[in-house]
Amino acid sequence: MSRSTPGLWQWRVVDGSRVMLGTEGRGFIFVMGFKRLGMQSAQPIFQVHGDDCDQACHGCGRMTPAMELAAPFDHNGVGFLDLPDARLIAVAPDLLEALEAIAGGMIDGKPDAPDIAKAESPLKFASDIWGWSQDVARAAIQKATGEPT
Repeated sequence: MSRSTPGLWQWRVVDGSRVMLGTEGRGFIFVMGFKRLGMQSAQPIFQVHGDDCDQACHGCGRMTPAMELAAPFDHNGVGFLDLPDARLIAVAPDLLEALEAIAGGMIDGKPDAPDIAKAESPLKFASDIWGWSQDVARAAIQKATGEPT
């Protein structure tokens, strides 16, 4: 499975009229933008990379409307996008929640985090909190990439 576009992503206004999400790499690599849909609507467009594209260095993909990329629509008329960049955008709140849980679990204690008061020793607590943090981080990464960690 391909990975999401690397680098620091930034929203930019391009040519004074188009809003694009992209990253500084070797030039501005577009991640996502918008295309007019009717008179008062828009749909996201994503850069789709071919197999021969060095995505880390070049934005060599084609900006493609989300409607063309969606999986077949179900009986309710709902289709799903399974693109690395779209998946990363969709799980951003989960990634933030995982990081907050790790940071908070180490400081404030979370319900599922190891409890220092119940630990056999400081060393055992450190080991338990490390393992718990790894589990939380791996779950968030798996959700973002769609790959087992």
